[in-house]
Amino acid sequence: MIISVIDPVDITFIKECRLSSFSGAIPGSEGVGIVHDVGVGVTGFQVGERVVPVIYWDYFVGKGQGAWQDFIEIAETDLISLPESVTDEAASLFIISPWTVFGLLKDLAIPRGEFLLQTAGGSVIGR
Repeated sequence: MIISVIDPVDITFIKECRLSSFSGAIPGSEGVGIVHDVGVGVTGFQVGERVVPVIYWDYFVGKGQGAWQDFIEIAETDLISLPESVTDEAASLFIISPWTVFGLLKDLAIPRGEFLLQTAGGSVIGR
């Protein structure tokens, strides 16, 4: 992992001890990394390739293995390859933040032609 962001859900999991059932649990719901090694039969990725691991449900919530670590073993099917045009910073927020914004806007159901006024938008979602 080269960038592991801090999402509000990460803080909630820590504050509420939701990972306490896992020995050696590591928080972190999203980030971006570089493939360090590939297992037998892996054909879709190569060592050195930048990827976004989709870890929230199966790894973070399911096993207590989040993005706040140097290395994470993950299935080939749970990786998204990144083009060079996408920065590490942008890629590290691909999973949770966009869906949060989508849900927020869907729930608000702002009529066409109307505006959403936001104050104090210092977070990634705010920006």
